[in-house]
Amino acid sequence: MPRKVTLFFLLVFTPSLVLGLTFPDRSLVDSQTRLGFGLLSDSLKSRPNDNVIVSPAALLIQMTLAHDAAGAEGRSAMLAMMGLPGYSEQQINAATSGFVEILDMYSDGPSEMAVSLWKNEQTRFLQPYSGLLAGFKVAEGNYDPAGQKINDWLKTLFSQTPALKKMPKNCKGLVLLDLAWFKPEWSIAFDPSRTKPAAFSAVDGASKTVPMMSQSGFFTYLQNRDFQAVGIPSFNGDITVYLILPENTQSVADLSRKLTAEQWAAWEPMFSDAEGYIEVPKLRVFTELDAADQLKKSKASILFGKKPADLSAAVQAKTSFEAVLQKNCLDLSEAGSPPPPPVFDPRTLKKHTFFNLSLNRPFLFIVKHNITGVILLCGAVQRPE
Repeated sequence: MPRKVTLFFLLVFTPSLVLGLTFPDRSLVDSQTRLGFGLLSDSLKSRPNDNVIVSPAALLIQMTLAHDAAGAEGRSAMLAMMGLPGYSEQQINAATSGFVEILDMYSDGPSEMAVSLWKNEQTRFLQPYSGLLAGFKVAEGNYDPAGQKINDWLKTLFSQTPALKKMPKNCKGLVLLDLAWFKPEWSIAFDPSRTKPAAFSAVDGASKTVPMMSQSGFFTYLQNRDFQAVGIPSFNGDITVYLILPENTQSVADLSRKLTAEQWAAWEPMFSDAEGYIEVPKLRVFTELDAADQLKKSKASILFGKKPADLSAAVQAKTSFEAVLQKNCLDLSEAGSPPPPPVFDPRTLKKHTFFNLSLNRPFLFIVKHNITGVILLCGAVQRPE
């Protein structure tokens, strides 16, 4: 069984700790954001009533592994698909490795992420590729037809992970898999005594009673004709959790189609400090998807699916990335830092409006690592679990 490999999440961040490391550059960050948002929108198009969670951060590592495994034609196709023409293997690997190192510095938090690569017993990775996996702290192992070994590995990471549903039938190729479980440590904790039962109107119109957390104060806030959104800092401000409620006339699937990397880059600077009252459901939502379903339609389709491909930088015999699985979890609770003692806030003297935002129906979310700009998770919660 592969070893447990924890990649993130950050708890405390000081710039001096990352001097000398290579951050993902803007083009690489934009690439993984574009791929992640695209995967979210495509998944909601085919599953409009489901919860969907995507980890663009894990997708960055998964796509780097696919690029580095491929022969010359496959690498060119991967660069075209990622929108990175002219990038070298060294550029991509240095940026990805630096990102992994930054995240791995803080591996003792309540959240978990690991990336793994699975193969059949007959397949052997070439030594340089095995070294690459070790450098990226990617676990490797042999799968069995029922996927039991993979499920056992998932349980070692987080014991409450549901069993994998999407293990391809009669699988002979390679399987990329991540587990990303994100439980924010809010910069100011929600008061558990204020958490009360409340109705959540699910996407199918059914009403479900959920524990609803609440908090008042100043938040990063934006309202436009498409949505209301609030940004809540976590992990001492290193990570921001954006919670986005579509206007009543739109579904989360509708809004997700507008959520492109370019549109998010335009929206994000529009957030500003505002005083308000927020209600956030306390929940734990697990989802699962196979990104290969979308990648088989991309410019890099030759590497994904059941048809053997040239992965000669990783293995001797032709094979393919048959599945690119993401098992992700959003876990929202009151946990965080105690609120500071009450002090006078000069922002209250300025003329401002007071907003109310209740996430009592389907919403989108984005979890952003503020230092690198990488989107760790994004998704849609339509049915609280």
